[in-house]
Amino acid sequence: MLHFLQGQLPILAVLVPVAGAMAVLVLPRAAARWMQLFGFAGFVIGLAVAVDVYLLGPRELVLAGWSPPLGITLATSGTGALLVGVVSVLMFVCGISAAAERRSDTFTASWLLTWAALVVVFLANDAFTVYVALELLSIAAVSLVVRPDSQRALRAALSYLVAGLTGSLLYLLGVALLYAASGTLSFAGLGDTGAGPTAAVAIALMTAGILLKSAVFPLHGWLPGAHGNAPAAASAVLSGVVVKAGVFLLWRLWSEVLGDAGMPAGDTLLALLGVCALAWGSVMALRVHRLKLVIAYSTIAQMGYLVLVVPLLRADPITALPGVALLAANHAFAKAGGFLAAGCILAQRGRDGLESLHGLLQQMPVTAFALALSAIALVGLPPSGGFVGKWILIQSAYAAELWWWIPPFVLGGLLSAAALVRALSHGFIHEPQGGGSTNGIAVGASLQWAALMLALLALLIGMTAGYWVDLASIGLSAGRPLS
Repeated sequence: MLHFLQGQLPILAVLVPVAGAMAVLVLPRAAARWMQLFGFAGFVIGLAVAVDVYLLGPRELVLAGWSPPLGITLATSGTGALLVGVVSVLMFVCGISAAAERRSDTFTASWLLTWAALVVVFLANDAFTVYVALELLSIAAVSLVVRPDSQRALRAALSYLVAGLTGSLLYLLGVALLYAASGTLSFAGLGDTGAGPTAAVAIALMTAGILLKSAVFPLHGWLPGAHGNAPAAASAVLSGVVVKAGVFLLWRLWSEVLGDAGMPAGDTLLALLGVCALAWGSVMALRVHRLKLVIAYSTIAQMGYLVLVVPLLRADPITALPGVALLAANHAFAKAGGFLAAGCILAQRGRDGLESLHGLLQQMPVTAFALALSAIALVGLPPSGGFVGKWILIQSAYAAELWWWIPPFVLGGLLSAAALVRALSHGFIHEPQGGGSTNGIAVGASLQWAALMLALLALLIGMTAGYWVDLASIGLSAGRPLS
């Protein structure tokens, strides 16, 4: 029985959140309890997926007996399993925080469906199943942004919906072209067919859709409003893991489907977009005056790193993939910790302008330290996972003789540091104004400690980097690192 369940872990990681969403819709009055019950079960199963791959290696699960080229399969690669574990931790911790804020049953159901869709994106081994998951992810994630008391959030959610559906449509058009050219939908089969003219057009369409869904410069316009106006827990998850889904798929398309054939002009264009995202996101983070917007624009900059690595993943996947996986996990925890901390400040003080951070260290020390540790991890200072991930990637660039890649990577870190230090200075240097009065509500200790715990996890990644690198490296020798 135990052996059977162990073999079914990938599908259980999908079905448990779906079952939770159904339970919420059937018995909405118990939404918070369902979140706790199914959230904990999903948390345990998600970690079990990562541990299972670490100890026993990759698995492939064929659903309903339909094998490739048209069947539905879930494959647990090292990097995919690592990201499933990250998703499980974030969705559980932030979900409990959202439940404590008494969010609606619709919010809770959407939260669990977002969780399920993310797991499918990271485990699905065929292009059409990924499309279905992306479509579900777009609709469910938009529901997390909507707040009935905020017209600004409603407008942001509408922009998010349009961007998400447009991106999904472009991706679907690419899938149709790939199937017409190759007769298969599995990533392994697509990689074996080579990159002809039709495949190149298909990859271009799919890439454009992914860049739009992941808010990569210059298709980032919807992100600041959506992430900056959503509830804190939703912002944490949207910025921490939802935008990673598209980038993970981008890695798969360019490293597995294109393979050695490649598109040199495409590599150059993606690298250029990554550099522009680093610069634009950091500059805008230096200009805005709301904490949540600073963190949101920082996300645009951080996404630049994850796109900039595409040429590295193609040139040196053995070294680069563990490094970028470490960077993605570090960003997920640090960004989630930062947004939860910003949510605490907004709730306590009734606003999140940078001037509202004055006296933060004296009045909300746990939140202040959570914000500071998140900033350390995002900048990539030791001992965070960001430092180790960047160091691995710089070594990979050196080994692959991609010298041009290193300066923008380093300069991007300096720009991020400037933006985040500017925000932190208000909380650590300036004294409280007006006697430290607040205009909001008292924030429970659990939410503040949740923010600190997530920020600490980003540091823990760096301290235990060997285990994370080993997990992300599983399957690399097979030639298809992400499947």
